[in-house]
Amino acid sequence: MKQHVLRQTDIDAAVKGFTKKRSLSDGAGLMLLVNSPTSQSWVYRYKVGGVEKRLGLGAYPGVTLTQARKLAQIERGRRADGVDPAAAKVQRKRTGVIRMIRERGCARTKTILSSRVCMTTADT
Repeated sequence: MKQHVLRQTDIDAAVKGFTKKRSLSDGAGLMLLVNSPTSQSWVYRYKVGGVEKRLGLGAYPGVTLTQARKLAQIERGRRADGVDPAAAKVQRKRTGVIRMIRERGCARTKTILSSRVCMTTADT
């Protein structure tokens, strides 16, 4: 399996010379989706039961090529252990939100998963 075929110059050329959406593969399931000159994201592709799944690893350039490779390696390890990386990510988020609610002692709460904010609804 070929790994690390993507170079920083390839990424720069795809972003600067953007004409249409495309994906750049680094091998072993790691891809950079180039959606526009200002929107690029890292994705780890894998299969569970013959069905392809994609797990977002973060936005480029916030997550560099080196960081994306490390994140993909971690997810490949989870896959090798028989864990679905996307399901594990959802579980980690839920656990974090529940822990946060318990720590803050919110009796009645609205949970916003994306920002992990716990707001009381007693005033409303």
